[in-house]
Amino acid sequence: MAVSNFTVLGEILDRRRSLADEIGALSVQAQATAQGIAADLGLPELNLSSLRQQLPEAAVAPLEQVLAQLRQVAEEIQQIDRRCEVEVRQAMQGLRGEMSNVQLGQTAMRAYKNAPQPNDARFIDKQK
Repeated sequence: MAVSNFTVLGEILDRRRSLADEIGALSVQAQATAQGIAADLGLPELNLSSLRQQLPEAAVAPLEQVLAQLRQVAEEIQQIDRRCEVEVRQAMQGLRGEMSNVQLGQTAMRAYKNAPQPNDARFIDKQK
C-alpha cells in the first residue's frame, strides 16, 4: 500500500515541478511586458493601478491576463502541496503499520529462537 502512495506522491511532485517551470516562464513574460509598458510611459516603476489611470484597458489587459495566469498556477501549486501532504501522511501511516508488523514478527522469532527443541515423541501402548 505504501508503494502506491509513493508512486502517487512522485506524480504529484512531477506536476508541481512542471507548474513551477510554468510560473518561471510566465514571470519572465510578465516582467518583459511590465518593463515595456513602464518604458513607454516613462514610469520608474510599474503597478496596475497607475497603469489603469494612464492607459486604456486594451493596453493593460495583456499584463492582467499574465498575472491572472500566475495566480491560477500558484493556486494549483498550493492544491498540489496540500494533496502531497495528505499522501505523505498516508504513506507514513502505512509504513508505521508495516513496521509494527515486522517488529511483532521479530519479537515472535526471538521468543521461539532459544526455545528447547522437542524430543522425539514416543507413544507407548499400555494395553499390550
